[in-house]
Amino acid sequence: MGTPEKNQENLMRLDEIPLLGLLAKKVDKMVGQLGLYEAARELVRESATKLEVKNQTSETQDILRNKPAVVVYNHPYDAEPAALIASLPPRADISLVTTETLLGLGNNLAKYFLPIYYTEQSKIKKEAERFFKIPEILRVRFSPVLNEFEKAKKNWQTLKLAAQRVINGSLVGIAPEGSWGKEKKWFTGIGHLLKEISSGTDAYFVRVYIKGTSDLDILRLFHLTGTVLPKIEVVFDTPKKIADLLQGNPSAKEITNREEASYKSWVTSIERRTL
Repeated sequence: MGTPEKNQENLMRLDEIPLLGLLAKKVDKMVGQLGLYEAARELVRESATKLEVKNQTSETQDILRNKPAVVVYNHPYDAEPAALIASLPPRADISLVTTETLLGLGNNLAKYFLPIYYTEQSKIKKEAERFFKIPEILRVRFSPVLNEFEKAKKNWQTLKLAAQRVINGSLVGIAPEGSWGKEKKWFTGIGHLLKEISSGTDAYFVRVYIKGTSDLDILRLFHLTGTVLPKIEVVFDTPKKIADLLQGNPSAKEITNREEASYKSWVTSIERRTL
């Protein structure tokens, strides 16, 4: 398999891929000039994406604008992170927990990303296959080959950094199913993240459900394509104090299982109301 260092030398960055690389460079430059929040808003405007924000009360807006928070959201396709960020009140201190592969989109974007290394190399392959439609020979080159211990160590460091940012007052977004997760089980990283945040911290847990995205989302990087693509809806739930979720000192797995069941029940209720 080789050492991580040798594999690292052969890695292909996402911004080196024809066409995708040009789009990545465009977005990365925009982020460098405007910041992540304003860049997301500009992408929505340029593409004329129809974005509808629901249930964002004035209290929720105040928390999302000013308070430390963990925002959990679904991420089955590509546009959810941008849709989430664009639906927030103006805020500069936003970070996203995301797959390590996306660090290759550009250095300006990477400043806002907290990388997670998948514990199964096959997950990286499947995501690359769906997203980039490229040959098998290239897929594993987007991420270094690490053993399980190295991945676990890096992921723990990422979760500690994410927790510290929340403790310091920032907002961190995380998709507990992972990037491009479709009805998968939540990873226990969300439970570890919440436990790492002190129960004495005045931080909030905010659930978000995003619908209307699809495999065509990459087209939203082009001008006015949102006029012919489905409307994206971003639904917010009432924020909860993270301290309340930690009462009784539950384990990371218990937190994950409980919040996953609650989130999916909430989503089901939303879908039923729209029928």
